[in-house]
Amino acid sequence: MDFQTFASKRINEIREKLNPSKTISYYPNLKKYSLLKLKEFTPKLDQKGLKEHYGEIITRFLSGETSIRALHSKEITEKLANDLSYYDEDLFLASTEGVLILGCEDYIKELRELLELAISLFLLFQIYDRKIDAEINNAFDAIKKLSSSRYYFLTQVPRKLEKSLLKVSEIGLVILDDIEDLMNPHKVSQDWYYQSAYQRCLVLSGSGTLKKLCSTRSTRCKNSIQLQESFRPNN
Repeated sequence: MDFQTFASKRINEIREKLNPSKTISYYPNLKKYSLLKLKEFTPKLDQKGLKEHYGEIITRFLSGETSIRALHSKEITEKLANDLSYYDEDLFLASTEGVLILGCEDYIKELRELLELAISLFLLFQIYDRKIDAEINNAFDAIKKLSSSRYYFLTQVPRKLEKSLLKVSEIGLVILDDIEDLMNPHKVSQDWYYQSAYQRCLVLSGSGTLKKLCSTRSTRCKNSIQLQESFRPNN
């Protein structure tokens, strides 16, 4: 059993204990994230030496690479460049799959929290994207029934459209009102270094890109439903 399968199995067991005998729809996709902190190792190398001697191995870890394919030098250079550490002797190499840490004793807690926040936002946007998909499907089903119904006002179609419109609107408002602040480095920290590090975490995690996608889809879905509600079938 690989780690991903094991993690999924354990999470399902925990959910069953929390909600016994209840059928609850959970987000189906799980993804492991590895954090490796180097303490004692031989030969004793500084961060520059680690990159020079073990750059390919570090890149495989940061990429979650398990195959034996040869890595391109550009891929290695790119992964080793994502260093969020403050001091030259430290390392905080972050990626979408994991993070490798050397030193950073005075500020590892803050960097870890910023990285965890960025990843959490990415996962949250994935959930919102899934919910928007569900409401789009619900709206399309309702519209199909609407077009074939001679008794529009006597069916549940208007209520279903209104319900989908409300849910999609709520997602859009949450993104604008609440999550917008969480994605603003200047509101998350007053320190310029942590602001810069957090901005890089958001870029690495893909949170900003997925946020724009969810916002755009939410707005377009809402506009489509409102447009459809403005039409009435001929009696």
